[in-house]
Parts: sequence; structure tokens; C-alpha cells
Amino acid sequence: MAEGRPQQPSEQAEVAAARLVSCAAPGLRFRPAWLAQQSEQLQSSGGSEEETTDQLLRLFVAADIRDACQGSLPQNLDRSHNLRLEGAHVLQLLQAVDIANPIVPESTDSLGEPGGQQPTAAPRSRHIMLKVCLTDGAQVVCGVERKPVAALRAARPGAKLVLGNRPLLRRGLLLLEPHHLELLGGNSGPGGGGAPGPGAVSPCAGSTLGSPQPSPAVSGGDVQPLLGCGSQPALQPLQEAGHQQQPRQQQQQQHRQQQQEQQQQQQQ
Repeated sequence: MAEGRPQQPSEQAEVAAARLVSCAAPGLRFRPAWLAQQSEQLQSSGGSEEETTDQLLRLFVAADIRDACQGSLPQNLDRSHNLRLEGAHVLQLLQAVDIANPIVPESTDSLGEPGGQQPTAAPRSRHIMLKVCLTDGAQVVCGVERKPVAALRAARPGAKLVLGNRPLLRRGLLLLEPHHLELLGGNSGPGGGGAPGPGAVSPCAGSTLGSPQPSPAVSGGDVQPLLGCGSQPALQPLQEAGHQQQPRQQQQQQHRQQQQEQQQQQQQ
């Protein structure tokens, strides 16, 4: 037996991978080396094809997609503009940031440099807008919520999501809406249990991202539509300032009238 030869996945692992790909996302491409490492665990389960596929899904959800997959997204997405992303793609959440509630330094000195204190959260808005970094195992792409996305609100870094329904990409940034993303196998990151949770895509049920569907409801009182939010509070200070300026204008007008009357009296 030749040494250093890469281990090949077992037939059972290949069958489970093919079944998982057909159910979850046609573009999903496992790395043969990672699939071979899972062969022993899949063989020890000794179940049916359905049970083996479920086991592979749990292993995949708990793994790092950069070790498990070769990537399916088109190349150079960060340089692309004004296109619709075709097909379904399995991605891993790397980071999520609420850009509506940024973290700012607690204090600054006279030169505008941080005063050495730990950054604190600014006064929190009741609106949430997530910007996320996602990877297919080969490249990283960023996206921002166009509307609140329930799948992102439930996900943690490391979670696997299925991206589909032709999201719009502009200047390398995905504009995400609720029908573009679904959780795959639950919301556990690497090291988590990986058990399918409510609303997650099961390998037996398959993904519904191939066809348009109504947007899921998002729970939570602080989640509001993004368009037009915060416009009324921004107008109130301007209106109050306008009311404060009216007495000043009246005083100036009365002062001008008095000056004109004095000038007429002097001329007479």
C-alpha cells in the first residue's frame, strides 16, 4: 500500500453526500478529504440511507465549511455589480454586526483620539439592521439586510444557511430579504449539537429556496421595517427650533418699525 495516498470516502459517505446535495443545494461540493474523514463515523451508525444522511448533515453543521466544501459561488463577487445571484448555495455565517446600533468609544480627548477607555454601545435604537459576512468555503461575501431576515436573527457565527431566490448584488454587497435565506440543520455553530431546529431545512424535506415564497414573520418588538424608520423623530427637533425662532423674528420686526418711526419724527 502506497504511503501518503489520500484516503477516499466510502461508498456510504458518497451516497449520503449526493442525497444531501440534492435535497439542500445542488451547488454544494464536499471536499473528498473531509468526506473521507467522516466515513468511519457514518459506517459505525449502521442505519438506513436517510439516517446516514441526517448524520452527515449533523457532522457538516458542526464542521467549518472552509474545511468541508470547495465553494459554489461565482468568482470575484466582491468586484461584481448589479447582478442577480442564480442557484442555491450553502454558506457559513462568519460575523454579524448591527450597523443600526454601532459601538463607539466612550470618550475622546481634545485631538479626537480615544481616551483609552473601553468602547461602549451608543444609545440603542429600537431598529436593527444586520450586516453579515458569509463564506462558501472558498471566498467571503458580505451582505446587508434590506428587510429583517428571520434566519439571520436566529443564527450564530458558524451556522450554515442556504442562499437562494436570486438575491441582488450591488458593488459586491448582497441585499438580503427574508425569502433569500434559510437555516440548514439548525442554528448551532461549530462544536454545537447541530440538531435541526424549528424552521431549519431538513435533508429529507429539502430546501424550498428554488421557488418564491412569502416572507416569514419576524418576532420581537424591536424589529421594524427599515424603509422610512426614524423619520418622524428626526423632524421634531427641527419643528421645535422653528417655533423658537418665531418670537425672535417678531422682536426684530418691531425693532425695525421703531427705528423707522424715530427717523420720520426727526425728519419732521
